[in-house]
Order: sequence, then C-alpha cells, then structure tokens
Amino acid sequence: MLMLVVFSATGGMLAGAEIGVAGGSAIVAQRVLEAVFGDQAVRSLAAKARELLLRRVDEVLADERARYDQALGRVELDPGAAEQLDRAISQLKAVR
Repeated sequence: MLMLVVFSATGGMLAGAEIGVAGGSAIVAQRVLEAVFGDQAVRSLAAKARELLLRRVDEVLADERARYDQALGRVELDPGAAEQLDRAISQLKAVR
C-alpha cells in the first residue's frame, strides 16, 4: 500500500522513495521470516532458493546453447574466409 501511495504521489516515475520502500520492505520481510522460522531456517531456505535458481539458470542457458549450436551447425564456412577477411582489412587500411 505504501508503494502505491508513493508511486501515485510521484506521478508514476521511479524515484528514490520507491527504492527506499522496496528495500525497507525486503528488510522487514526478512526480519519477520527470521522471527517466525528462526535465523538458521531462513538462511537454509535462502541457500536452497539460490541453488534452485542457479540450477534453473543453467538449464535455460544449456537449452539456449543447444539451440545456437544446432543453428550454427548448419552454417557452412568457406575455408578461405579468413584470408578473404584479412585481404579486405588490408585494403581498408590502405584506403584509410
């Protein structure tokens, strides 16, 4: 609710007040969780959440890499492409 009040007062522009409210809310939420579940339980939950997030990110990146590898595997390269690029660069340097 506080975020809505601040957001409407600033005309919808992101300002320091919104950032302060978000940061303060995160700290209060962490303290409430620690009070309810205990400090060690919150740390354990955070560690598990981090592990799950990293695993999911790895899966997404692996899927993307497989997609790019598949797309690039179909591209045929000219064996003389490197030499052609070197010649083109030399010509551009000569013009310059």
